[in-house]
Amino acid sequence: MKKNFLHINHGFGKGKSTAGYGLCLRAYGCGLKVLVIRFLKPNESGEVSVIQRLVTDGGITVKSFEYMHGFIKTEDEAAGLLKCTKKAMDCFKSAAESGEYGLIFLDELIDAVNLGIVDADEFLEIYRKCSCDVVISGRNPSEKLMAEADYITEFKNEKHPYEKGVLARKGIEY
Repeated sequence: MKKNFLHINHGFGKGKSTAGYGLCLRAYGCGLKVLVIRFLKPNESGEVSVIQRLVTDGGITVKSFEYMHGFIKTEDEAAGLLKCTKKAMDCFKSAAESGEYGLIFLDELIDAVNLGIVDADEFLEIYRKCSCDVVISGRNPSEKLMAEADYITEFKNEKHPYEKGVLARKGIEY
């Protein structure tokens, strides 16, 4: 029997990360130890804040690996982003090899792959050795990632206030 499953939350709709965090809470509630690794996102968000307040026994660990928020404009900034992303992948590899987690959520990994700062083959090699389920989120997953996945959920935007110029709101979009 298969020992792990790959979940993909993707699309242009709102809720990919929120659904991933929901699964993390479900897993924790059922006694699994959970690791969240955040790519390309600032350290603070509503999901992280509530997990830190509710989960005080170390059952869910959140690690953010954001080099900077915004556009990369210089070679030094690009190098810093690559260094930070390598730390995130090293963290994933170590966690996958440890066998201590029941679920690992790699928030925005798909976008990191699409930007060329995470290698899809490297991710899949680590995932295949992992003994727990892994959730990845982002937009436009490659055919390679989709072929490997066991669960694929697409989030489709049908209507959003952003279309009328409303910026992301704290507590709703982040």
